[in-house]
Amino acid sequence: MTDYKNSKIKALCSKEHKNYCINDILDHNYIRNKYYSFIGLNELSAATTNHPVFVAVMPHPALITLTSISVQPKPSFTPLQSQLYPFTLEVLENEQRGILLFNASSPRLTKDSSTPNSYPLFDNQGQAAPALIKIGQLAKMHHEEISKAEAFCQSLIDYNLLSESSVSITSPHDKLYIINEDVFADLNVDQLQSLQQKNYLQIIGFMLLSQQYWARRLKDHSQKNTRA
Repeated sequence: MTDYKNSKIKALCSKEHKNYCINDILDHNYIRNKYYSFIGLNELSAATTNHPVFVAVMPHPALITLTSISVQPKPSFTPLQSQLYPFTLEVLENEQRGILLFNASSPRLTKDSSTPNSYPLFDNQGQAAPALIKIGQLAKMHHEEISKAEAFCQSLIDYNLLSESSVSITSPHDKLYIINEDVFADLNVDQLQSLQQKNYLQIIGFMLLSQQYWARRLKDHSQKNTRA
C-alpha cells in the first residue's frame, strides 16, 4: 500500500487540499518530455496523426503513443493522461468507487488563487468545484477507455497478431509491438467474424495504415539520431 503521508503522491481530500488550485495551461514541452502516454481506444485516431502508436505488453497490455516524436512543432493531440496530469484515478477492487491521486509536487498545482489561469478544486463549502468535476469526468472516461484498449490489445495477443517492432528507438519499455500484417492476412473467416463482432477490424485496419506511415518516419528519426 502507498504511504501517502511520506509520498509525493497524495489521495485528494477536500479537508486537506481545500485551498488547492490547478493551472489550466499545459506546456506542450511537458508532453514531449514525458516521452510517452497510455491512450484509450477513443484517442487512437487523433494520436496516430501526431505520434506513433504501439502495443506495450506489461503486466497488462496497453496502447502507448510516443509523444516525444511528432511531425508537428505543436501537436494538435493532447493525450487524456496529460490533460489529467497530475491526477490519476485509482479504482478500487469492486470497480464501484475510485480515488483521485495526484502528484503534490506538480507545477500545475498552486495554493495561490490569484495565479493567472488557475482554478480552485473545491468551493468554500469544500464541495467539488467545476474544475475538479471536469477532472473527475475525464479520469472516469480515461479509465474506461484504457480498459477497452486493454481488451483490444489482449485480442491481438490471443490471435497472435503482434510482432516486436523492428524500429531501433529508445523505449520506456523493454519491447514495443506492432500488428503483424502477414498473420492478419491469414486469419480464417471465424476469427475475422469474431474480431468484427467486437468492432476491432476497423481499428486494426487503421493501425496497419498508421504503422506504414510511421515506419518511414521512425526510420528517418532513428537514422538522424545515429548520425548526431
